[in-house]
Amino acid sequence: MQPKAPIAILCAMDSEVRSLIASLKTPSVQTHGGVDFHTGLLAERLAVVVRCGIGKVNAARVTQMLIDLYAPRVIINSGVAGGIAPELRIADIVVATDLVEHDFDLTVFGNAKGYVFYGESNREPSRFKSDPEWVQLLFKAAERVLGYGRVHTGTVVSGDRFIASTADKRELREAFSAMAAEMEGAAMAHVAALSEVPFVVLRAISDLADGQAPESFETFETKAAETGFAILMEALSRA
Repeated sequence: MQPKAPIAILCAMDSEVRSLIASLKTPSVQTHGGVDFHTGLLAERLAVVVRCGIGKVNAARVTQMLIDLYAPRVIINSGVAGGIAPELRIADIVVATDLVEHDFDLTVFGNAKGYVFYGESNREPSRFKSDPEWVQLLFKAAERVLGYGRVHTGTVVSGDRFIASTADKRELREAFSAMAAEMEGAAMAHVAALSEVPFVVLRAISDLADGQAPESFETFETKAAETGFAILMEALSRA
């Protein structure tokens, strides 16, 4: 029997939701607060797909709307990211085991950078942990799509800043052991964790967060979004 609670997929940009929305069977759209929520079947699973817009506030707002309006069984944040770990290549996939808000900074009060009053100690950044079953589901789906060696797990960091310098990249790696950096995932995770809703983040690497990041992002954004779509459809078919 089809579960009543949908799988929610939250993306920041049109390129990341376009194929998902086009693939919905028996589609319907509801608009709340100026945000379009697309419902239907994806891989025969009840789903709701929504574009939240770029940045942490947009992601947090729409995540709470998803929870309040649709009570999803899991929230998947899918999109592109900048690669931080040295082993990453463009078009690789990172499935987040945990997420950190890297730009939250109250170190002047003795807190660790990234500590957002969540977790056991203010001496460590707050880490929002993805649902382990969904991490494995997406990891295996990504390997089936891309093959061995192109899929990674680890920490994804989020902040309201496009990372485009080697100095910033080094700082994030050293401070948080970050695999990848983007602008929404940790905000979604923060809201979902407080509401005790399972979540996971899937990111396709569109750039390497270095001096060439803006040009690389423009070139590979669409390709990375297409890869994310293929992985999501593969994962949902087995969910």
